[in-house]
Amino acid sequence: MKIFYDIKEIKGKIKNPVVTIGNFDGVHKGHQHIFKIIKEKARKINGETVVMTFDPHPVKVLSGEDKIFLLTPTKKKLKLIEKFGIDNVLLIKFTKEFANLEPEEFIKILTEYVGVRELYVGFNYFFGKNKKGNVDLLREYGKIYNFNVHILEPFIVDGITVSSTLCREYIAEGKVKEVLKFLGRYYLIEGKVVEGKHRGHKIGIPTANIKSEQEVYPKEGVYAVKVAYRGKIYDGACSIGFNPTFDSDRLTVEVHIFNFNKNIYNEDLKVVFIDRIRPMIKFKSIEELKATILEDIEKAKKILKPIKISLKNPDFV
Repeated sequence: MKIFYDIKEIKGKIKNPVVTIGNFDGVHKGHQHIFKIIKEKARKINGETVVMTFDPHPVKVLSGEDKIFLLTPTKKKLKLIEKFGIDNVLLIKFTKEFANLEPEEFIKILTEYVGVRELYVGFNYFFGKNKKGNVDLLREYGKIYNFNVHILEPFIVDGITVSSTLCREYIAEGKVKEVLKFLGRYYLIEGKVVEGKHRGHKIGIPTANIKSEQEVYPKEGVYAVKVAYRGKIYDGACSIGFNPTFDSDRLTVEVHIFNFNKNIYNEDLKVVFIDRIRPMIKFKSIEELKATILEDIEKAKKILKPIKISLKNPDFV
């Protein structure tokens, strides 16, 4: 997959461009459906697919603060887009100046630089300064500049419209098992193992503390997880929360990897969330905490036993 970071770079480089535009946070099933459609069209006209997307997310720029938490940081998003077979990405740096482009200036990017032949956008797509441009105006421009406009309907799963917002809400509510049908893969966080308080070691249940740049975390609680480390997959149990038993004021992500006894400080882990076991609880004693953790481990083992995932899956991109 070719990534263009400047609109000037892409001019004249794409054959019969079949284009879609969006943020594509999470690269969920709805996005995957769009990619399938534009790939099929590109094959029919002997063309190439182009995904136009933005960094940072427009809401982060226009709101003046982080009012949106992303499922997939840009680097991860690009890897997923590539995984789903897209030929080219035009990654536009989103600024307030870009947001203030008039609709016709935005169309100029599509026609003069990208050379769009076929354009696919959602039914509620807007473009240009103050969202002046809509799908009706887009169709008018298509007639003027000789490109076809295709309006995509919402992608529905079990009667529910799939969206990045929906996926964020499910994950934030701890519904990591249920979000699978919308994301098309299990949700994961990745990061480095850092020094912790060694409380797990002291009670005979060692944990790896993960420092991650992920913006969306599952709801506080204990989860059955799969862990990828150095090309292998392990079963485990993960705790996310503020450790109320120890009155901690810092959110931690701690994973206990089953049948594992290695020093992995400063190493990278990917933690895939399969199902939620229980909420976070404040215990009366260390003994009660340990007994419950041992129960959590047995529950996690039962949950994970039938789950087979491969490092080749999009889960581990």
